Amino acid sequence: MIIVPFKRWQLRWLEEGGVALGGGNTYSLDAMTLEYLEQSRAWTGVIDGRPLACGGFMEQWPGRTLAWMYLNRDSAPHMVSITRAVKAQLAKVKGRIEFAVRADFPAGNRWAMLLGFEVETPIMKAYGPEGEDCIGYVRFN
Repeated sequence: MIIVPFKRWQLRWLEEGGVALGGGNTYSLDAMTLEYLEQSRAWTGVIDGRPLACGGFMEQWPGRTLAWMYLNRDSAPHMVSITRAVKAQLAKVKGRIEFAVRADFPAGNRWAMLLGFEVETPIMKAYGPEGEDCIGYVRFN
């Protein structure tokens, strides 16, 4: 897998290319948010010219960063490569890294722990963009 700078079309391509792992509708993201993500520390994992994972980091202030990740079902066969790439990206971030995963997405919650996150908030009611409950994770570098 190679890592390239994030572009909004890659996120749309992932959504149109298969059911989102863990849900989440990126079409609810407005143009300003997508522009911000393109200018932030966001990236896309590509295999054979196809985007398979988009993710990134939004620094809240020095030492506190929010991580985000978007996958689809086409990503599943490549999770070993994706996990290695995400771990390498996470290692570049210093301080506190927060990550939220839908509570009804067991594979995503297992993956968060595999990436070195630990549960900080067992249930965050209506936290997600569609009002879904999430589990809050944290990791310190």
